[in-house]
Amino acid sequence: MLYREVAIPAVTIPGCSKGLRHQPEREFTVADRNHSWNAVFVGDEWRFLDCTWGSGYVDTSGKFQRQFDEFWFLTDPEIFVYDHFPSHVRWQLLEEPIEIEEFNKKPSLTEKSRELGFRLISHREPIVYFENEVTVTFATDTYPLTNITADLVDSSRHEINQHRCMRRIDEKSFEVRVVPPEAGEYKLLLYGKARDYRHAKFRKLMEYALRCETTAPAKVEFPDHKKAWGPEPNFKELGFSDSIEKLSVFTSDSIEMSIKLDQTKKMPVIAELKSASDYKNELVGCTLITAYETGKEIHVRFPTSGFFRLDVYAEGESEKYEYAALFLLECTADNVSNKLYPKYNADAVSKHVCDVIEPRELELPAKTEVTFKLRSSCLRNAMLGIPAEKDYGTRMKGLGELKKTGDVFELQITTPAPGETILLSGCAAPPNVFWSRVYEYVTV
Repeated sequence: MLYREVAIPAVTIPGCSKGLRHQPEREFTVADRNHSWNAVFVGDEWRFLDCTWGSGYVDTSGKFQRQFDEFWFLTDPEIFVYDHFPSHVRWQLLEEPIEIEEFNKKPSLTEKSRELGFRLISHREPIVYFENEVTVTFATDTYPLTNITADLVDSSRHEINQHRCMRRIDEKSFEVRVVPPEAGEYKLLLYGKARDYRHAKFRKLMEYALRCETTAPAKVEFPDHKKAWGPEPNFKELGFSDSIEKLSVFTSDSIEMSIKLDQTKKMPVIAELKSASDYKNELVGCTLITAYETGKEIHVRFPTSGFFRLDVYAEGESEKYEYAALFLLECTADNVSNKLYPKYNADAVSKHVCDVIEPRELELPAKTEVTFKLRSSCLRNAMLGIPAEKDYGTRMKGLGELKKTGDVFELQITTPAPGETILLSGCAAPPNVFWSRVYEYVTV
């Protein structure tokens, strides 16, 4: 070998290793031999080499792919022992050698997980026994993860990802909640990519063998989402502060809830509520936006109990709305709501820092006295009216101008006949120069 030619002391070490096709439930004995590697004496200490693993890998089709991997040359013993167990305890090169039982319990971490400083928090063994459900938490210390994804696979190798839910805990840590549909054996494969790597792809971090012994009577299916619930990686560019990183999954025992989002830039925000069964279609009228100088508040009115997906968009530099966050909402209320919020103009709400105090229902009773109240720190005037032209032309027939007291505008009117649209508009420029339509109602 080369190291003999240059007079470097070296030995060949037989033992067992956790290779590509290793299964977490596979337990080795001290007598097992399925691999060998080397140790070389350099810099006054012994260090490990695995030339086989460092020269390439065998892909899922069984074909060898040549690819140099520096990681397996002079690898630290504390890391090497996760995958390599020598026949003689001396060649662990550890001050406190481990037994074969501990080796079997150590997870087989991938190169990428080591590179990212992957750290298991809740479950540090590759086989997990549990009842009803389990939540696995982990973090990366070297490079914070941009996001994660996970595949839950049943014993027939079918993906059942509707039974797992991922969320961000903070900048470095995540959790995956698994609620299997029935007792049995499952695999949970974790993937991630680092924030500091541009155009990075999701890489495998860890694989768990799950043993679910019992399940709860009520079946749980989460809305479709490929990554962790919470903010998108570009949330800062879209004007949100770091506090959004801790927001991801919410539970409400009421038919209404609100989520406040702090902003560093006054970007317009749009929110769409979608059901677990049809995440492509918006539940129109179930969300309302309130603007403050320091951010936005999203109000949600649930049409039923169950799981929902809240898609949050913010206006980017190109003036196009981009995904800012996706939140998972669960409503556990027994009652339901059939009332919708008034329609709102996201640009006008943000620009004029608006909050409609009342009414907060889209449908208003016809020919009835109704009080309208609006808060805004930017508007000079506010007016109620109905469209004076077909297809919502620029002109509006006024129903009255709201009286301003401080930042609050207020007016009571008798609503028009059924089927009319009522517009609540505002003007921030000198009186009556330009009116923005902020909220919209309809009489019934």
